[in-house]
Parts: sequence; C-alpha cells; structure tokens
Amino acid sequence: MLHTIGRWEMDWGGKIVSSHGSSHSRGVMILFKPRLDVNNEKITSDGHRRNILVEIVIDNTKVVLVNVNTPNNPNQQVVFLKGLSNNLLSKYGNENLGLGGNINCIIGTLDKRGGKPVDIRKASTIEFKALIKIHNLLDTWRYKNPDSFGPMWVNP
Repeated sequence: MLHTIGRWEMDWGGKIVSSHGSSHSRGVMILFKPRLDVNNEKITSDGHRRNILVEIVIDNTKVVLVNVNTPNNPNQQVVFLKGLSNNLLSKYGNENLGLGGNINCIIGTLDKRGGKPVDIRKASTIEFKALIKIHNLLDTWRYKNPDSFGPMWVNP
C-alpha cells in the first residue's frame, strides 16, 4: 500500500514535499508542477510541523521555498515569527527565497475585512513587518496592487 504522499503524487503528477501537523491542523506542503525537474532537493522542517523548507535547483539556479502555518494566537505568532526569522530564514540570506503559506498576520487595513479593527502596533504585525524587512521579502500582491483591497483574512 502506498503511503499518502505517494498516492497524492500519483494523482497530482508531480513532486510533493510535506510536513504533517496534527490530524486537524498545522501541516504544510509544497506541490511542484508536474513537468518541473526538481534537482538536489534538501528538506527541513521544524519540530512542530508548522513549516517546511525545501532547497532545490531549477535550471541551475538554487531556490529556497518555505511554506509556513503560523499560529492563530498573537503571542504564539510573535514567538513563531522570531524563530522562523532567526533560526531558519537567517541561514538563507543570500539565496533566492520564497515564503508563503498561512501566515495569519496582516500588515495593514487593505489586508483584512471584518472582525476586530486592525492594530498596526500589535506585536505580531510589528514582528511580521520586521521579518519582511530583515529578509528583503516582497509581498507580490501588495507590490502589484498597492491601493487595492486584497484580503488575507475575511470574516463575514
């Protein structure tokens, strides 16, 4: 019997790397386009299964992809983001780095609709902005749509 990822890879048609969370949350995965030739793969995951990092070579270019599932609790977010920045991303300062996933943090009012008002002074927002600055990351949606509503979070 094939293990679950093997079955998913057969259905997807391409490479899948994953880090399983609990049976209900925290897991992350990265799916590679079926025809993409992924070479020299190195996978790193945290002990809590909230992130996965894959070092790959595509067309002779090293790329580091990180997928995260940040906690919902603001205090846990700060700890998680600091750890992500200091213990994982800092090792890849000069690499082609892509970060994505369920970050559960917002940067400003255009990233959220509904729920409690945005507090840009909240510690998790400050920590997320610091992570972006330190690692020279770019929010591609916000870059291409600086004044458009593009929610990361919606609560009807």
